[in-house]
Amino acid sequence: MDKWLSSSKTGTKRSLKDTGTRPAKAPRPTAERCPDSAAPLTDVIPAAAAEPPTLHPAAPRRGLATYGDGGSRKYVIYAAISEPLASPFAEGLAACAAVCDAGVHASCFQRDGTRHVSLFEGRLADQVARKIRMSGSFDPPVIVFDEWQPWKTGCYLKLDGKTTRRLQIILRQIEGLPATGGKRSCDHLSLYRKRGADTAQAGVQFEKIRSALAKHQWGSVRASSIRIKVVGSDYDECGVLAGV
Repeated sequence: MDKWLSSSKTGTKRSLKDTGTRPAKAPRPTAERCPDSAAPLTDVIPAAAAEPPTLHPAAPRRGLATYGDGGSRKYVIYAAISEPLASPFAEGLAACAAVCDAGVHASCFQRDGTRHVSLFEGRLADQVARKIRMSGSFDPPVIVFDEWQPWKTGCYLKLDGKTTRRLQIILRQIEGLPATGGKRSCDHLSLYRKRGADTAQAGVQFEKIRSALAKHQWGSVRASSIRIKVVGSDYDECGVLAGV
């Protein structure tokens, strides 16, 4: 059976056989397809640039509401960081692991997804901690590293002065904290801390790491969120005050 085209100007009908062509259609975006599959292989429509491979902080699993009312305990407010996996920082971490004794590394290394910069650490009543909020906007700051802190109890990266001042400004945006008390250093990121290892053996390994990477340029990472949790609890048991 012939198919017909109608002309709005003349009111006549023409057979597709007479014209030899079908009506032109507006071009549509196409996708390359695998010969053996109907699924698109590559999309020719420009897409937003993908984020480079990045290690993000542990996703929050439970909030501070899991803790009881009426008591008090030690809390930490911290900047959780996102780490590019192809970066001087990642290279430095790999070099630390290569230098350190395997047993000390397993016990003392700050594990992936939990590395952070502490802004405040001190004892708070549970009811006070749950009411803490952050005011104003949050522009995730870049954390720039300087050198090792001279402390012998672990391996701590010192932040440059500009980064410390930026984090102190963020700390002043935290509402509900007591005006005094607690540690508010904002000046380091822990890579190794002595825990579950012989003190003397750990001290030897920490010095070995600091010496081996004394000239390493650590570059920078980004603070993707500000969080609060009980000291000693898992890092996914936290409240997120700003960011993600």
